Amino acid sequence: MGEGDKVRCYFTTPDKAAKAAGKCDGDAAGFVRVKHSGRLCPLCGPCRDSFVAAQGHMSDESRKALPGEASFEEVGLEAGAAEYAAQAPKAK
Repeated sequence: MGEGDKVRCYFTTPDKAAKAAGKCDGDAAGFVRVKHSGRLCPLCGPCRDSFVAAQGHMSDESRKALPGEASFEEVGLEAGAAEYAAQAPKAK
């Protein structure tokens, strides 16, 4: 990732920002890899904290009902930047 290249948080678009639980910083601080799909999702610090907190509050029953049992792993910004840049857009 070069100087000036910034990855934006997933929640920076106006329609997604309205759904964000906290205040989105705009610039991603890192990624979470959704284990069932392998896709990287960029998140700023506050959105990452909200995501991790929500995951922690899920019941086992809720978790088992989601694809991949809602498993994820954290990936650093520098470590995931090139992979994220090459990632195909998510199918709708």
